[in-house]
Amino acid sequence: YYIDSVSTDIESATLDSIYKAHGEEALIKKGNPFVFEDFEMEEARLVNLFRNNGIYHFKNNSMGFWTDSIKGQYKKNVELKIPDRIVRENDTLVKKPYKIQTVSRINVYTDFSVTNRLRPIQDSAVYGGYRFYSFDKMKFRPKYLTNSLFITQNGIYKDAERTQTQNYIRNLRTF
Repeated sequence: YYIDSVSTDIESATLDSIYKAHGEEALIKKGNPFVFEDFEMEEARLVNLFRNNGIYHFKNNSMGFWTDSIKGQYKKNVELKIPDRIVRENDTLVKKPYKIQTVSRINVYTDFSVTNRLRPIQDSAVYGGYRFYSFDKMKFRPKYLTNSLFITQNGIYKDAERTQTQNYIRNLRTF
């Protein structure tokens, strides 16, 4: 089978705009062979694309590819469908369009662990817009730690910045 056409049905205007801005990067294209692995890679690409463009709540089960092979001659039409999010509000499920999320506040717990999570904060500091908290006396100077933070306050949420920050802090081997 070959892909005869590719269309989209994206309910959120925000997602549709991001998708169209990166349309040339799509792995599913007219004329390509119909290969399941390509759809899995396209799904991963889209999750990464949306989550690195501020769509915090986007997951791989947020979308689906629909195919139609009625045309015959070994050709399939493909449609990417992305409905709005379903959110629980009290006891009701409500559809809400995806929105770009910004990081409003960054809190860093310098000595967090599961065992001390219920303890009261003993020390805190603010430096460069970041808030640092410690359950004991703070062992690190906030100025030093800010070099390890790639997430920016009031910037759009990006998975890559979160991962880069986590990896950098882990590599310091002091946390």
